[in-house]
Amino acid sequence: MKKKKRIRVFIRKPVTPKGMCQLIENGIPCNRKEASRGLCGMHSQYLKLKGRLEEFALAPEKRTFNFRVKPNPEEGVCRLIVNGVPCSLPSRRRGLCIRHYAGIWQRPDLKLDDFASPANSQEIEFFRKKNPPTGICVVKEMAGKETILKCSEPVFARGFCKSHYRKLSQSPDLFDAIADPIREKAKYRLKQEIKPGICAIIQNNVGCTNPATGKRRVCRNHQLTLRKIGLLDELTNQFIPPKTVLEKKLNQDSVDGFCQVVVNGVPCRKVPKRRGICSSCINLIERNPEYKFSDFALPEMRQGESELKRKKEIIRGFCLIIENDEPCRKAATIRGLCRHHYRILSSRQRLTNFTLTEDEEQALPVIPHWYFDKNVVIDFVMKEVFQDAAVPEAAVLVQKVLEKKLFATISFDCVRAVYSKLGHRLTWPVNEGGKGLSSTDAEVQAREYTGKLFHGRGGLWHITANDPRHLELCTVLGKLPVLSLEDALEVYLFGIAQTDFGATLFVTSDRGILEKVTGLHPRDALKNFKVIQSIK
Repeated sequence: MKKKKRIRVFIRKPVTPKGMCQLIENGIPCNRKEASRGLCGMHSQYLKLKGRLEEFALAPEKRTFNFRVKPNPEEGVCRLIVNGVPCSLPSRRRGLCIRHYAGIWQRPDLKLDDFASPANSQEIEFFRKKNPPTGICVVKEMAGKETILKCSEPVFARGFCKSHYRKLSQSPDLFDAIADPIREKAKYRLKQEIKPGICAIIQNNVGCTNPATGKRRVCRNHQLTLRKIGLLDELTNQFIPPKTVLEKKLNQDSVDGFCQVVVNGVPCRKVPKRRGICSSCINLIERNPEYKFSDFALPEMRQGESELKRKKEIIRGFCLIIENDEPCRKAATIRGLCRHHYRILSSRQRLTNFTLTEDEEQALPVIPHWYFDKNVVIDFVMKEVFQDAAVPEAAVLVQKVLEKKLFATISFDCVRAVYSKLGHRLTWPVNEGGKGLSSTDAEVQAREYTGKLFHGRGGLWHITANDPRHLELCTVLGKLPVLSLEDALEVYLFGIAQTDFGATLFVTSDRGILEKVTGLHPRDALKNFKVIQSIK
């Protein structure tokens, strides 16, 4: 059964005691005290919610104060009678208290001279507040060293309320000294040199340093401001190409490992994802119906179409296959083949044509596999290029690798260190042991030398990179605390080379590693190599 809705009927009392609510609700007089306009707080809130407040509430009273001067003003006490009540506050300015002085000052219908004592032109001075609140008049009035009035009226113009604006405008010098400065209209233009990722706008001769967002190359704040004043298109349309134009790179411009697409005349330098095209360019092609993926993509290579050949020089432990003129550098696991090529030849039923025979496998010499710290390889480079090696035995060991008598694993950081060390030394003056090359020529020569040293060596160099797990072990988990972070990472890579690739020796000239952990100095490693050779 539904509950009946309560009906509330209101009428006014015929006679209402002073200070009491004037309503009768459902025949019962309200005995609560008046809160506003003849109603108690509860009835005032309910009637306001129902939209019936004006129907029962008294008319709002005008809160205009009635001022008159006392017949015999007392010195030091405010000289006013307000709404029939003499003011007892101390006088602060021209015989008035601060409250009534400010009230009469702000009343446009009253004149201050009609109520205040005669003014002394020397006693009142106008100053600007030290830290004026936003939107509040900036003026404070002082008599000597004492503050008489801090204006709290809202700002009308130039930081002044209406009364102070009118008063101080009669003294232009004082007006300009106290008023807020006139704001100049902001001027916007483009930078002459625009940096990628940085806003391209100069505002009032100050370049914006905020990050740019979107194709228009401006920050979010300037994008909103320029759009509001109608300058966004005028200044930034030049950064938005009218249409995305895609072309395929010419054969002479195509570089392996880079996307094959030219976007609006700019060759794409991103890494390909599928058939020579990066993810971004694939999306651009798919969004434009006038382009076809096949018009840009490289020919699809099927597994059955790859050409397989045997290497002329076979090294024990390495796959003996050349696929599409590219020698395989993977470790041999089954009869001279890596797992990948073993599966391919097995599916083609051609294993007998490629795998090693027992006689071939026994005839292959055993080549030692060692891990070289970067200082070993750097010594070889210094010896070969500058005839200067800190440890000559290290240079001899690397030469054994190049002569295919030794197999070495190095870190990827070793490649970077060789390139960096060589490029830096090439710029030294000749009398200091360098070649006196310019930075550009040194960079080109260092890059070319590094490529020739490590590439195309028949798999005798194995290059491995650090794993994020190694960094976690050596930093967060605090492994190998006796070593520096650089040395600890090298030791962990040696462990990987031991487990995965069969490295048997860690060769380094770093005393910290030799004394605290493991390893063999190049001098001792060379003796070890000679012993192995004599046994063979």
